[in-house]
Parts: sequence; structure tokens; C-alpha cells
Amino acid sequence: RAWKESDLDNTNSVDLTDLTRLSLHLLGDAVLSGNALKAADVNGDNTVDIADLAHFKQYISKDNVVLGK
Repeated sequence: RAWKESDLDNTNSVDLTDLTRLSLHLLGDAVLSGNALKAADVNGDNTVDIADLAHFKQYISKDNVVLGK
């Protein structure tokens, strides 16, 4: 199965679990790598940081945002 954009755990769904994984990565309590790390860059600036977390939270909260590049 192809990796879905912004789906950090490759479950074919972008949800709270993905947001949690990104949060843990940013806190240093977990490490994202490979496709998961690429998927975590939801704003497409080639850096995974707090801006991605904020954007991801807006998406999960059903705000009118689009994830991805």
C-alpha cells in the first residue's frame, strides 16, 4: 500500500494517533524516520517542527486547512 500523505503511522487515516506521534517526536520521546518523517512535514517546508504540529492540530480539529505540499 502506498504511504498516504500526512499519515504518520500508515493506517490510511490521518487522525489523533498521527498528531500524538508528531508531538512525541517533537518532545524527543519518540523518533520518526523514513516515510513517517516525510509525512510529518505537513506544511512542506522540509522541516518538522512546531508549525507542523499546529497545522496538524487545526486539521484534526476540522478547521478549514489542507495538509501536504
